[in-house]
Amino acid sequence: MPSGTPSMVRAAGCVVWRPGGDEPEVLVVHRPRWDDWSFPKGKLEPDEEPIAAAVREVEEETGLRVRVGPRLRDDHYTISSGQPKTVSYWVAQAPRSADDITGYQTNAEIDGVAWISLSDARARLTYPRDVELLKELDVSAFDSTVLLVVRHAEARRRKTWRGEDRKRPLAAEGRHTADRLVPVLAAYGVTRVVTSDALRCVETMLPFVNAYGVKARVEPGLSEERASAKVLSRVATKAVRSRKRMAICTHRPVLPRLCAALGIEKTALEPGGLIVVHRAHGEVLSVEKPE
Repeated sequence: MPSGTPSMVRAAGCVVWRPGGDEPEVLVVHRPRWDDWSFPKGKLEPDEEPIAAAVREVEEETGLRVRVGPRLRDDHYTISSGQPKTVSYWVAQAPRSADDITGYQTNAEIDGVAWISLSDARARLTYPRDVELLKELDVSAFDSTVLLVVRHAEARRRKTWRGEDRKRPLAAEGRHTADRLVPVLAAYGVTRVVTSDALRCVETMLPFVNAYGVKARVEPGLSEERASAKVLSRVATKAVRSRKRMAICTHRPVLPRLCAALGIEKTALEPGGLIVVHRAHGEVLSVEKPE
């Protein structure tokens, strides 16, 4: 960055919704310092993933632990200090048992939290950029559930591994990547993991599975050696029809065939990368590719 250029401020937040009467309701917060109504958001902590920051900020400001859905556009503007600011947003939904904001307590930063209809939100929100986010909510697959397609993290090199390839583990960098995936998978509210039986895939998902106690199933048919059109079709069909928030972990050579079975465009992934599929009623509604 050139000397004298203001540093970028990175933040993240969510447009949290729940079913309402005639139309959905969204969650808005009031900040006394600025006397404004906006969506819950806040700055990223060092080395924090934006999606994890979005979920954390919502919980800190409203008491709700939300589950993330479709990505919305980023907001770009300049704050009073003259620094440029980018805020990444996601659609999010609160668990039904917590959508009454029971965990919220008035504080100096946020002194009001309210569920209001989309129509009322358009009138109450202080900033036009937030009203624009509501327009994106209207056309997004906001009432869908996510299916994540994950490529395993960085593994030991084949030429340095003398054992059976199926037992080739993650490299040190891969273990770090697997740890960084934990808050991302948690933000999406994943409750079911399906993974190839290769150790490098299992180790990619294991930190998340252990941290959150989610159900995991090993599927040999997702491995490089055993993947077949029949098995991938079965896995894909069940995944699209399911309402569970699910992650499927497999290998780079298998990804194109799995994408084809899911009916989505083939997408190359870096180790530890993921494709976010939004589906509902047994159909794929939209797909988010890595940036």
